[in-house]
Amino acid sequence: MNPVNTAIELAVQRGMESQLQHWRRAVLTPGLRLGWKIGFNDRASQQRVGLAEPIVGFLRHDRLLPSASNFVVPTGAIIKVEVEIALRLGRDLGAGASVDEAETAIAALATAVEVVNVAQPLDGVEALLAGNLYHAAVVIGPEQASVPAQPRDALHGHLQLNGSKVRDSESLRLPERFGDLVRVTAETLARHGEHLSVGDWIICGSIVEPQLVVPGDHIRAEIASLGAVTLAFSAS
Repeated sequence: MNPVNTAIELAVQRGMESQLQHWRRAVLTPGLRLGWKIGFNDRASQQRVGLAEPIVGFLRHDRLLPSASNFVVPTGAIIKVEVEIALRLGRDLGAGASVDEAETAIAALATAVEVVNVAQPLDGVEALLAGNLYHAAVVIGPEQASVPAQPRDALHGHLQLNGSKVRDSESLRLPERFGDLVRVTAETLARHGEHLSVGDWIICGSIVEPQLVVPGDHIRAEIASLGAVTLAFSAS
């Protein structure tokens, strides 16, 4: 086995163990479980750090914001926003599912915006995972039931900042099939004694280049056929 790949695999394992220890302490309180987030969702970003597949972080209900709400920027934070697609699972899913089986577990899709705080750089994959991939908050829009067979052709989005379009979606940031990401998430969790549960959301990684925002900004993210969400930012 390639020793570089082995080092990355061990870093992923240690980072996930640390992350899930925190998840078990903080998120398994009834009502706090929300779901999971995908990091390094496109092949180019995976190759830059030596990954063979996406990595996984977690979402929590107390960091879920409604559309048209306000995110208070903590003092010293460096905030970026990512336009993403959110998937809601209609049933439990463990290891061993095929891409087709994983895709049939998807009950709904929605436009999402993830807020990340990159003020403190997390050096290396292990630190990124232990730090939950910079996650600060998430907005999930209204649900749509249809799951496109070819997301790269069917879904196109853009991000507006203060009323002007600043980012368009990039097709290669979308999966060839959403079942691929659901399967990867299920397999990753299974390796650490966990599983996807009915009602879990998965946000699938940014489909645009992340955008820096500051207090006073407002954004609007829209994905064709899924709708739009908005979010404002204010100082603490």
